[in-house]
Amino acid sequence: MFFFLPVFLIAAFSSCKKEDPPKYSVGVQVLDRANAFVPGATVKLYSDDVDFGNETNEIITLTTDDKGFAGAPLGLAGGNHYIWAEKNGDDNWDGKWDTVFVSFNQDVYLITTVRIGKTFYEPLANSVWDMTDYRLDGVSVWDTLNSCYKDNYLEIGKNYVIKEQEGDNICEGSSPVISSGTVDPGWVENPGPKGYT
Repeated sequence: MFFFLPVFLIAAFSSCKKEDPPKYSVGVQVLDRANAFVPGATVKLYSDDVDFGNETNEIITLTTDDKGFAGAPLGLAGGNHYIWAEKNGDDNWDGKWDTVFVSFNQDVYLITTVRIGKTFYEPLANSVWDMTDYRLDGVSVWDTLNSCYKDNYLEIGKNYVIKEQEGDNICEGSSPVISSGTVDPGWVENPGPKGYT
């Protein structure tokens, strides 16, 4: 009996040992516009705005749990990362960057909250629009345009950059990209100054 007691005690203590909780370098909490948790949302982290805009080279893709939480494991590069969160056509991109800081130190644990909702982004993102008319002071001048202008088109990126581009028939002295700017669609629930609905 004396020889079996230590073995029994070791087995008893080892079966009661608590497992360490998982360690993350960062966490993202996803809420909807009513501040409710969003389970099953896809969360992607990007290292810069170019990759974010082009939807390339995501560092990691996560899915939120029933509390709307997604934790990124240790081993990610430290520094700021751009967050893309979406579910069923709702996303967090409203023209302002949501970023999360990934800690170099495993003892530092940070959570960033993002909110997702419907934006005008969805129908505009990565779209191409052909020109069918051109108006000056509200009057169409389409029929007077040189044919090299008529195949121009607008290209809108995920990051709201809008470019007017030459088509196959490039006007003399023009470059393929004629002009570039940004469009601010705004939230559906809070239309922009142009009154889009």
